[in-house]
Amino acid sequence: MPKSLLLKWLFGVVCIVIIILSITYLYPWYNEISAREIIPSEPIFSSDNKIVTKRIKIPKINVDASIESVGLISGRMDVPEYPMDTAWLSLSSFPGEIGNAVIDGHSGYKDNIPAVFDDLHLLRIGDKLYIEDEKGKTIVFVVRETKIYDPDADALKVFSSSDGLSHLNLITCVGTWDTTTKSRSNRLVVFSDRE
Repeated sequence: MPKSLLLKWLFGVVCIVIIILSITYLYPWYNEISAREIIPSEPIFSSDNKIVTKRIKIPKINVDASIESVGLISGRMDVPEYPMDTAWLSLSSFPGEIGNAVIDGHSGYKDNIPAVFDDLHLLRIGDKLYIEDEKGKTIVFVVRETKIYDPDADALKVFSSSDGLSHLNLITCVGTWDTTTKSRSNRLVVFSDRE
């Protein structure tokens, strides 16, 4: 191999290594976002890449679960990867900020595997929900209302709010299992307001 070609090849390899190290060490958010996509127990991030939320706790129904971040799939909110985790809709407000933060979780999971929101239907007006960040700071929400929706119903009120307050809305599937859609017939929504 000619010496000039070897030097060009070596220079290219060094440049690639420098780029990889720069991404890894100069932009730490790169690693956090990649880890979040792979490991659902990682916390969710704010628009400025600060960790803002780590767990949701609902003592009344024995929920203490991690929160992963999800988007939309075919125009519908995606679900958490694992039955005992929850998922925050990244297009909604962050829990504790003005607007509606939306978190979903499984219930009635296949093969009777326990799921995080199996008992969500037991929540009543006045019950408390807790969102905890990585530093242990807790934001408290109080249940205002529960409602059952048809999956195709207009659920705008679940995802948007114009009252200038902070809300947390929890969603899970309920009703009979539909083998065609591979989903339950209805959605239970628990509406809550920041205390």
